[in-house]
Amino acid sequence: MTYSITWDKKIAFCKFSGEVSGQELVECNMSMYGNPNFDNTKFQVFDMLNATKFTFTRNDVIKVAAFDRAAAKIWPRMKCALVSTNQIALELSNIYQNEIHSSPWEGKSFQTIDDAFEWFSQA
Repeated sequence: MTYSITWDKKIAFCKFSGEVSGQELVECNMSMYGNPNFDNTKFQVFDMLNATKFTFTRNDVIKVAAFDRAAAKIWPRMKCALVSTNQIALELSNIYQNEIHSSPWEGKSFQTIDDAFEWFSQA
């Protein structure tokens, strides 16, 4: 497994390392939904700063966005931040943002964890 999830108050922090596949991206999302801490979550961080290879695709991102749009019916307020300096990851994040645009969830990309937390603090 190339990801871990930690919970801190209203934040789900997903840290990825090594190769990140579409399967792991989906598994991470499903693991969050299945955790009782998710009921109080308002912010998600997908930290991909230590990821070395991205094998997830546009279709994988669209699948995750579809799950998130459905989840937005139960948990209507969520800010989702992807943190990466990798151009491929940032481009895929833009696809995710476009896919959830019609939902109450917000998505945004950042190059540092601090910038993501600054965005969260504006909620």
